[in-house]
Amino acid sequence: MKILECRTIREQELLKLKNNMHKKTTLAVIQIGFFKENEIYLKAKRKLALELGIELIEFQYDKDSDKEEIINKIIELNSDKEVTGIMIQKPILSKFDYQEFTNYIDYRKDVDGITKINKERLQKKDNCIIPCTVRAILMMLNNYKILIEKRKIAIIGKSELVGMPLYYILKDDHEVILCDSKTVNLKEVLKEVDVIISAIGRAHYFDESYFQEAQIIIDVGTNYLDGKLVGDVDFEKVKENVSMITPVPGGIGVLTPICLFLNLTEMVSG
Repeated sequence: MKILECRTIREQELLKLKNNMHKKTTLAVIQIGFFKENEIYLKAKRKLALELGIELIEFQYDKDSDKEEIINKIIELNSDKEVTGIMIQKPILSKFDYQEFTNYIDYRKDVDGITKINKERLQKKDNCIIPCTVRAILMMLNNYKILIEKRKIAIIGKSELVGMPLYYILKDDHEVILCDSKTVNLKEVLKEVDVIISAIGRAHYFDESYFQEAQIIIDVGTNYLDGKLVGDVDFEKVKENVSMITPVPGGIGVLTPICLFLNLTEMVSG
């Protein structure tokens, strides 16, 4: 069993980023509502931005904010030449539509690669922005030299930030199954593949009964259980029963902010 720890990769990529920071770069982050997990994500972004010399500007809205106010701010940021990239931090208040807001972002400033235009470009493989978590998964595979070309892959979760874009990137050159927690006979389906990428956002949903020894498990889940950060996979129960596995924390999640700022810096150079 091999643990696919990603903190070392993070330090390597961070050094590369620092060496390539030659232009002023600014990221605008819009937060709609106040959530514990958002503060954790934003703390990581603030720390990394400070290390890289990137300006991070934040805009916060609450339940009393109206839709037009937020849309007008996005349009204003689109026109601001000092702003390199824009993102809306998830989750947002349930009274609002995340995708509706995102589609107002200029696709050239869409650092998450989640606007309608960028999703269409990704499906066509048209010089697209790769969503940060997807890019982090590909970065980890590349750094560990894990070849997946001739392996069956299951992606669990159909989110617009992870499951769907990853499926579009892999489907033409790999045998990929896209499923979720409602998939019929999910346990049997998973036992027939070589690589499993879980992004359903359910704490410890999968135990060792779902997997087999030769499999590679990539856990993208970011969940809280009894105040602790855990993945979709019960790491302690599963780790001795598979070939390779990413931990949570210390896995894909530590690379995602790096990939966010990689997308941002490429917007400057592009």
